[in-house]
Order: sequence, then C-alpha cells, then structure tokens
Amino acid sequence: MNIISKGHDGNYILMHKNQPVQAGQVITNHRGTYIVLGGSAPHKPASTGRVNVRDGIVKHLAVSDQSFFPGVIDCEWVKQ
Repeated sequence: MNIISKGHDGNYILMHKNQPVQAGQVITNHRGTYIVLGGSAPHKPASTGRVNVRDGIVKHLAVSDQSFFPGVIDCEWVKQ
C-alpha cells in the first residue's frame, strides 16, 4: 500500500526516486538500511514533513523506530 498523508493543502504521497513508497519497503542509502513504516506530510508550506522508519539491520535485540526528514532516506512528499 502506498504511503499517503494529509498535508496542509491536500493529500501527499511519499516518493523515492520518482516511485511511490510502499509501507514496509526497505530503502538503503549511504546512511544505512531502513524499513519505511509511514510518515506525516508537510503541515505548512515551509515543512518537508517526516517519515517513520525502523532500522533495517537489527544491531541488538531491541527494535529501533525513528522519525526523520524525508531527505535522510532520499524521499520526498509529493502533492497528489
């Protein structure tokens, strides 16, 4: 399922390299490997929104969920 969120001026879809991001999709870049869980579209014009991710490589027995700006995992919110 594509990740869609209501933003300040309508619905947005999360994109990675011009392709919609699916919930549970694994994204790897120079910062690491992440499982995309969801996110929040921009809440005002100057915002980039947020993405919620989980470490894709378990380093300990604990699960580590985090919230980042979308650019950290090479994504962006695009207005539908």
